[in-house]
This record gives sequence, structure tokens and C-alpha cells, in this order.
Amino acid sequence: MKKFLRSIDFWDLLLAASCVAIFLYAAIFVPNFVSGFNLSQLAASASEKALLILPMTLLIITREIDLSIASLLALTSVVFGLLVQAGVPTLAAIPLTLVVGGLLGAFNGYLVSGLGLQSLVVTLGTMALYRGIGYILLGTGSVNILPPAVVDFGINNLPGTEIPWTSSPSWCWRRCLRSCCRRRRPASASTRSAAAPKWRAIPA
Repeated sequence: MKKFLRSIDFWDLLLAASCVAIFLYAAIFVPNFVSGFNLSQLAASASEKALLILPMTLLIITREIDLSIASLLALTSVVFGLLVQAGVPTLAAIPLTLVVGGLLGAFNGYLVSGLGLQSLVVTLGTMALYRGIGYILLGTGSVNILPPAVVDFGINNLPGTEIPWTSSPSWCWRRCLRSCCRRRRPASASTRSAAAPKWRAIPA
């Protein structure tokens, strides 16, 4: 038990306890906070941030960072809106937008991994670059008319449940992240001793 308590970071424990305390306070004193509709709306609003945060976890694990993620989201949203506005079908606009987002992310990856630049500096520059391109493409206009299928995806729930459709991609990302970051079992003492190199004495 003491070993388990020592393994828990105090800051993480404090954040978890604060979240639980706030949730319990809202559940007791805020009317309809724990209703199915309200929890569904909370999950729908958090799903977009979850899709951004979960991949960022992989970068933080590798001691890297991406400051351009919000600008990348803005630029790909502009691309999708302009494609829809130009009459491109939704089933074609979605993969095209994903391709554009993948190319933008690959550009960041090439500068960091290929050229060996610091991710902080690279993504700080592409943050301004991607947002500027979005302003250039969109101009002073806006795209406020989207296909009904896209609007319904952001509002409707899974059939027969209170779970919003928008939470399904973040759930898939979480499963992938969990499988990628699964810790390996520590080697046993016999395995470590067998794998340890055997040094021979060197005569003087």
C-alpha cells in the first residue's frame, strides 16, 4: 500500500480529487446536472478537445510538443467549409480534408524529424503560418451553411443511448493510444541475470 501511494504523483492526485469534488458539488446543488441530456451535451463539447489532446499525449511522451494544433484545426475547417461551399459532396470533402490535415502534420514532422529542428520552434512558426493561410483562403467571408449530415453528427446521439456521435472518434483514439502505450511487464530477476553481459577479466 505504501509503495502504491509513493507511486502516485501528488499533483495528479490533487487534480483528480478536485475534479471529483466539483462533479459531486454540481450533482448535488445544480439542478439537472446529472441528467442524460446535460451529460450528453458535456460529452459532445469535450469530444473535439479529446481528439486534439489524445494525439498530443503521444508527442508529450516522446518529449515533443505541437503548438500549431489549433491553427491546423482552423485551417482544415476552412478547407472543409470551402469544399462544401464549392459543391463537393460530403463523402468526398471529408477524406480530402483529412488528407490536407495529414499533409500539414507531415510537414511539421519532416521539419522536426527530417531536419532535426526543435518542435517548439517549428510548431510556433507553423502555428502562425497555418492560421494565416486560413485567413487568406476565407477572407472576410464565412461558411455558416453545412450539410445536414454534418450538423446531425454534431447534435444527435447513438441510437437508443445518450452517447453523442462525436464521442465515438475520441473513443477510438483512446483505444489506439492505450494499445500503443501499454507498458511491458518488467523482466524477472532470472531473465535479467541471463540477459546481463558477462565480463571477462582482462589480464594486466
